[in-house]
Amino acid sequence: MSYIMNLMKQLGITKKLSHIMVQTNYCNSQSTRYLNSKGVKTIMAKTGVKYAHPIVASVDLGGNCESNGHGCVTFKKDKVYAAIGKNNSIHAQKLKALLEISNIACGDAIGNLLMQECILYDNDMSIKQFNNIYIENPAIQLKVRGIDRTKTVF
Repeated sequence: MSYIMNLMKQLGITKKLSHIMVQTNYCNSQSTRYLNSKGVKTIMAKTGVKYAHPIVASVDLGGNCESNGHGCVTFKKDKVYAAIGKNNSIHAQKLKALLEISNIACGDAIGNLLMQECILYDNDMSIKQFNNIYIENPAIQLKVRGIDRTKTVF
């Protein structure tokens, strides 16, 4: 989403389109910090694409992701293309091409992979450089035994 936001800034259309990145609680908090540092508006939704996707679909251009790989970039073609207008710059061409790869109905792993490949190529980045963009902030899940509620402690 930060790449798309950068293209939107280059085109001067960030204020013309509503945009958001929806994440769930399973997302690494470091990714949220990274996106926010790049000026990407983020929002947290309940876990599951069924909760995230309706939020994304309510804006002109947005994305949702979960740590399990589900996610997509969704956009309202008429609004995005109207905002771009007759601009045929390289930035406009890149944004249109990238959005055409995206499956706006559901997370398409092949489409997402192709979008990532395009972004890496355009930024002249290796997969290793991409992997080093942010440091993991792993969560730990523990089982904590509580008091037996069937026994009174008076």
